[in-house]
Amino acid sequence: MLDPQALFSVSLSIAFPVLLGFAGARFTLNSVRDWYPSVKKPSWVPPNVLFPIAWTLLYASMGLAAHRVASLTGWLSRELLVYYAGSLLLNVSWSPIFFGFGWMDVALVVIFTLWAVVAGVLIPAFARVDPTAGALLVPYACFLTFAMALNTRLLMLNPREVAWKGTSRLLVGRLGVKGGTKRKTPPRMAPQEL
Repeated sequence: MLDPQALFSVSLSIAFPVLLGFAGARFTLNSVRDWYPSVKKPSWVPPNVLFPIAWTLLYASMGLAAHRVASLTGWLSRELLVYYAGSLLLNVSWSPIFFGFGWMDVALVVIFTLWAVVAGVLIPAFARVDPTAGALLVPYACFLTFAMALNTRLLMLNPREVAWKGTSRLLVGRLGVKGGTKRKTPPRMAPQEL
């Protein structure tokens, strides 16, 4: 039989990233309905309904991995706690940047940084403490790889959805934005307006 304190601890560890994910997702609700449908998408983009399911499972596995490490180390390693908290912060910040502001270029920087932290630092660090905890994060790194590729392709197809105007030239060539249509988009704040 499970110890009630242990059950509470694992439940809290899983619930925390899941609830953070839902908090970040609140920025997507209006944009998924209003802005995102007007964005050009690649043929391989999954249906919108799959994203919340995938993210909920990934957040739960992140929480379980963190619980396994914390139960073995007691988070004595501040380094592990900092990397885990940093990955959660980066993850939650991506939705408002991409969907809330429509800054696909800034979102790409955020998701690349997140991928580097998870794949390059967090998985190996967790795996040294508990191989199962490291393995629980592998699907997360794989999904981040897919999300990064999708973010990149969306930016290439929609070069005007940027915070930094130079990003368009980097992606589509020296002469600047090629193609694209003028459409009415909701007002977006420039970074200097924040």
